[in-house]
Amino acid sequence: MSKATLGAGAGLVGPVFVEPGKDPQEDPLRASEQPADSGEIARHTTAITDIAKQTGLIGASANELIIDAQNREKERILNAGCDRETILRNNLCEQILLSEDLQEAFKNLRRGYPDRPFAEQCHGQEFRENADKIIDAIAEHTLRNLDPKKVVVMMPWRAGLAFSRSYQQRGVDKFYHVSSRRDEETLETMVDFESGQVGEGDTVIMADPMLATGNTAVDAFQRIMASGIAPENIIVNAVVAAPVGVQAIKRRCPAIRVVTGALDDKLDHRGYIVLGLGDFGDKYFGNFTRQQVEAIADALKFGALPRRKLTERFQLHAE
Repeated sequence: MSKATLGAGAGLVGPVFVEPGKDPQEDPLRASEQPADSGEIARHTTAITDIAKQTGLIGASANELIIDAQNREKERILNAGCDRETILRNNLCEQILLSEDLQEAFKNLRRGYPDRPFAEQCHGQEFRENADKIIDAIAEHTLRNLDPKKVVVMMPWRAGLAFSRSYQQRGVDKFYHVSSRRDEETLETMVDFESGQVGEGDTVIMADPMLATGNTAVDAFQRIMASGIAPENIIVNAVVAAPVGVQAIKRRCPAIRVVTGALDDKLDHRGYIVLGLGDFGDKYFGNFTRQQVEAIADALKFGALPRRKLTERFQLHAE
């Protein structure tokens, strides 16, 4: 295959890929992938409302009970049939070995989240220093037995850019950039810019610090596979992953590797990872100066268009 630029479509609808000779009925991850069903939640809400009336709850107390019940039902549906033990038992992701130093780095990253105000949580320079230790270990693990010159690292902006330094230091000089964000209502990925090339024989690493629903990763590898890259040449990197995110990837294409620093417990009703560590992009890049953004663009040898898009992306988050 000659070098190809990946397509610009942002849809997440696509086939479910099953390894040759594998019976999909034997898939240990045959749980529902559907988002929270509005009809099911409505029925649940009606039942809770009836209970509130029967117990004499009114006003704010009743509303609080209903909202809490709705949230718990959304969480149940998001995580239906998928749990951490299943992922680990079936060896569906690779967790890096955590030295005492890396365990301390994770402890620092999670400090104050989610109970303390953002200003009291780990963020800024301290967050970057600890995150970089973990990302270094992930990159080292991922590149074993790979030729760095035949690796393309695909990075969703902003958060994925945190991986660029670690991979550059290890000899990788090809990067694929995707400016995307998650729709907080549908939890789907929306793409507004991409730039990069994938060549024949390349291994593509999709690097996104937080693997939550898996929608960003699924969108990315469907783009990659559409260009002719085989699933066994695709690797997903995450600092923290939720079982649901791993499931979303492995159900669609079991041959794709998932390498993570930590596999956490579940998603909450908003689609956020629990335990989690907060918004990685905000905590890593939130206080970046214009000069630091320019330094990223220089290190990645950006031309005029990606440089402008990168600046716009950082300005969007700063507003």
